[in-house]
Amino acid sequence: MARTLNTLAEAQRYLDNLVLALDYSTQGLEIHKNIDDPVGFAKASLG
Repeated sequence: MARTLNTLAEAQRYLDNLVLALDYSTQGLEIHKNIDDPVGFAKASLG
């Protein structure tokens, strides 16, 4: 789910929907944090 949110965030950035992209990114980061996935969190943070 977190990866899907990150993909959606990337697509929204491409479409210049930055507020929506930020929302998706934040949701994805929260999921990575909740499932204790530091590598996934780091990768998602790069986006």
